[in-house]
Amino acid sequence: MSKEFRFTLAALIWPGIIDGPLPITFFKLLTPVLIIWIGIVPATFIMGTLASVLVLFFFDTICSEESLKKIDGWIKKLPKTFQKALRVGTITALLPLVLSIGPFPLAISLRFLNFRDFRARALLVFSSYINSIIWTGIVWGGGINLIRSFFF
Repeated sequence: MSKEFRFTLAALIWPGIIDGPLPITFFKLLTPVLIIWIGIVPATFIMGTLASVLVLFFFDTICSEESLKKIDGWIKKLPKTFQKALRVGTITALLPLVLSIGPFPLAISLRFLNFRDFRARALLVFSSYINSIIWTGIVWGGGINLIRSFFF
């Protein structure tokens, strides 16, 4: 797979308006569909697994040497506080940020901090599942259950 194609896929994978280039993402469309179709717990596990696979691909793509220019372009789209946190933050300082907006900013931070070993990948997988529990399980699942209780 060519490097340009990998970067294009990485840009499409990075979800969210605040932490990525696209306002409507695959994650935001798939999450409520899965919750309604198969339930909160299975949807949370599937979204955590999917996010883990995608964030590992994303991390491997941005770890190439020529990726820093492209990553800088992506980061310039973020608010200044996020930019600073991603470039100079420590892992413990970044964890609350990751839990609130996802594992993809953590992948970028690990790239800037030059973490490229097994610990970095394990942290990305762990943060994917924690983020999925928070957003898919609690926020989306709770919201959909609340709506169901009012209307059905």
